Amino acid sequence: YDSSSEEPVILPAMLPLSLVTNSQGIAVGTTTHIPSFTLDSVHSLIDAILKRAAKSKSKPECTAKDCFNHLEFSSKYGGYPEYAEDKELMDIYKTGVGKLAWRCDGAWDDKRKAYLITGFAPMWNVENKIAAISNVQGVKGAVDISSDEGICVEVRLQGDKKDTATIAAIEKLLYSQLNYRTNVIEKHKIDDRGLASVRADFDAVSIVEIVNRWL
Repeated sequence: YDSSSEEPVILPAMLPLSLVTNSQGIAVGTTTHIPSFTLDSVHSLIDAILKRAAKSKSKPECTAKDCFNHLEFSSKYGGYPEYAEDKELMDIYKTGVGKLAWRCDGAWDDKRKAYLITGFAPMWNVENKIAAISNVQGVKGAVDISSDEGICVEVRLQGDKKDTATIAAIEKLLYSQLNYRTNVIEKHKIDDRGLASVRADFDAVSIVEIVNRWL
């Protein structure tokens, strides 16, 4: 946008922002959950692809290996993903479908005499999660004390004492299996006269294909 005409409603992006902002939605017969990656890693991915294409004088193309080497899952909500082996992650990049276990950060703080949670899985409803933790037997209460320094939920236990059984029950709630599936709606005209009747097709696409469509 160069200010020479009316400002567009949507500005063209220099990066495939759907990989940065993530997306989640439910429709009839289909769901979408695109994981969130860090802005720096998405930039690194695109930069590497374009430089390779320029060097070989070929069309830029993303591969699952490119994604594996450059992309990093965002941890802006804290926590971190776990996967048994590299193949699981490669399959998510190749197919757009897969599961990742997301473990959140939490530890007992002797000074505050409370269990502090410093991270949540992406797209969790934090209020609902706090309510669930508050209902755990042995928990006196849970309060969100997050600040500009980061996410933090303070969980007080009965008697203000460390109890391994109660903490184990809390940590069970902090472990989540996230199902990733990427769907893109393709709309096709079905009227040869060019009338506005369309058919919506839901296609499962991979992270690799999202990048290649952007390229």
